[in-house]
Amino acid sequence: MWLASLPFFFLGWRTYRRIFAEFGGRNLSGASEIVGDVETGRLVNTGMHARMRHPIYLAHLCNFAGLTVGSGLTVNFILLAISLIVTYPLMIAVEERELVKRFGEPYRLYQSEVPALPFLKLLKPDPRQSATRLLEALLLELPPDSARVEAKDDYNARLVPSNAEAASIWCRGASGQYIVGAGAGRYHEHFAQPEEVLSFCRWVTAGNLEETIWTKGGTVVASTGSGGNNTFLLWGFNPFRKKTVTTRKYLAYAGSRGTNG
Repeated sequence: MWLASLPFFFLGWRTYRRIFAEFGGRNLSGASEIVGDVETGRLVNTGMHARMRHPIYLAHLCNFAGLTVGSGLTVNFILLAISLIVTYPLMIAVEERELVKRFGEPYRLYQSEVPALPFLKLLKPDPRQSATRLLEALLLELPPDSARVEAKDDYNARLVPSNAEAASIWCRGASGQYIVGAGAGRYHEHFAQPEEVLSFCRWVTAGNLEETIWTKGGTVVASTGSGGNNTFLLWGFNPFRKKTVTTRKYLAYAGSRGTNG
C-alpha cells in the first residue's frame, strides 16, 4: 500500500516545489498572511496558478491521499472524503470571498476562467464568449480609472469612458452573433468571434473612431464610422435627405479627468 501511495506523495512534493519557485516560500507557508505583509496589489495568475486557483490545496490533498492509501486505515479514508466534500470547498469559498474583496473584478474574471482545482472544473461557457465578459476583459487592458463596465446582464453591456471625449462602446450577444456599437450615433458592427470584438473595441479605445452622424429634430437617425463595415443601422436610409450632418473624432481612453465622473 505504501508503494501505491508513492505517486500521491510525488505529485504533492512536485507541486510544493513548483509553488515555492513561482510563489515564494512566505506565501507558500502562509507567513505573509499571518504577519499582514501580503502583497495585496498583485494577482498571481501565472505558472501553476494559470491552470488552477489553489495549487497549494492540491498539494495538501495529494499528501493526505498518500497517507490514507499507505496507512490503509478506514478513519483516514473517512477524513479524506470529508476533506474533499466539506472542508476544502468551505476553505476555498471563504478564501475566495476575501480575494474578491482584495482584487475585485480581475479576480472574478480569473475565477470564471480557471478552475479552483483540476478535478473541480465545471462545464460552463468560456466567459470571453459573452458580451459582458468581453468588455470586462477589455477593461483590464485599459489604463486604470479610464472606464467602467455597465452590465445589464451577461449578454448586454456598455463600456463607459471616464473622459467624455472618448467613445462609449456597447456590446450585445454571444459567440457567433455579436453586435457592437460605439460613439454617440448608431454606428455598429456585426462580429462572429470574440477576438473580432476585442480588436474593434481596441481600435475604438485607441481613439481611431471618427463618426459621421445624421440627426433630425435633435434625434440621431443613423451614423457611419471611419473603420470596419461602415454599417447603416436603418436599411434604405438616405443621408442626403437629412438636414443636420456632423462629424466627431473621439479621443483615446485615458485615466479619469473628472469630465463625467
